[in-house]
Amino acid sequence: MKAISQHRFHILAGYNHVEDITVTELGPCFASDDEQVLGACYQHPSTYKFGSVVLKIDDADCYHVATINSYVPNPADAEKQLSLSILDYAGKPKRTSTTTRAKLLDFFTPVVDEVKLHTSFLEVTSHQRFKSARNLMAKMMRYYQDPDGNFVEQFQTNAFDARLWELYVFAVYQTKSSEPFQKMKASRGFAGEWE
Repeated sequence: MKAISQHRFHILAGYNHVEDITVTELGPCFASDDEQVLGACYQHPSTYKFGSVVLKIDDADCYHVATINSYVPNPADAEKQLSLSILDYAGKPKRTSTTTRAKLLDFFTPVVDEVKLHTSFLEVTSHQRFKSARNLMAKMMRYYQDPDGNFVEQFQTNAFDARLWELYVFAVYQTKSSEPFQKMKASRGFAGEWE
């Protein structure tokens, strides 16, 4: 088990909203060594007691809540509970995905002839300096839905910049909102709000 930053926690699991808990502020975050299991401590906003939540990755590479530990009076106890839970879930097999989606997106496998690929797409997919960006986008592929059916083609060709911006807006909204992200139907617009 290893400590991870809150930023890393949000990168890995920020697209999964934990609806069963109310959080005032996220506390220490941890992960199994292979990052298949994540956990975070938090404080309840009205009781001021401390709890923790564990997320485990499924066979579709999406994180889901594995357990929410009971509240305890101090942060050290919450961290101890979390540590034991992460170790416990790290030894369990991945669950079968229950995520319903038409098709998991793959942003990086070309769907058009190489001559049609956008130069920025080629650069992002082939240069080592973009490895972290590719890893982040690979996590997003598991959560992003394509209502028009042409996102991947446009991302790889003539609309690379616009589709990259759309991924950025999706990521920001998902990490800042307590409500699921909603795409407007039949358009490339977004509808959403957060406090």
